[in-house]
Amino acid sequence: MSSCKTSRRLLCRVLLVCLAAFVPACGRRQANNENLQKQWNAKCKEAADLLAGVTDVGSAKVAQPNLKAVLQEIDKINNQLEKSYDPENVSPNEARDMMKELANGVSEMQRLNDETLRISKKAELVAALGDVWKMLPMALMLDASGGMPKS
Repeated sequence: MSSCKTSRRLLCRVLLVCLAAFVPACGRRQANNENLQKQWNAKCKEAADLLAGVTDVGSAKVAQPNLKAVLQEIDKINNQLEKSYDPENVSPNEARDMMKELANGVSEMQRLNDETLRISKKAELVAALGDVWKMLPMALMLDASGGMPKS
């Protein structure tokens, strides 16, 4: 009898130690994913702000190197998110918190797309942005759909 109780106590302790080890790791992963999404949102906002300042060829050439760096950061963050966040395998709390961040991200991406669409209507601005233009997510769609103006 006492050996059975001792075994149960040992098993309970092992389970508690395992839970103590794994639960904080899940919390850290969740916090990391939310942080990555916030960074992604901020970079989308930064890219939209840079495009909003593009009104002529001169401002496009000034924005080009900064925009390139921001778009590269967006790709880097997106790759990290794809590796660490699986929306089909998350707790309801994590999903709820990420949905808030994702909603903010959609808003920022819509702004980026609006600015991209505005610039796409002026071939000289597209040309001034050069290869950076092709890095913009919406630019690929505009080109594929034939929505780009002819230069």
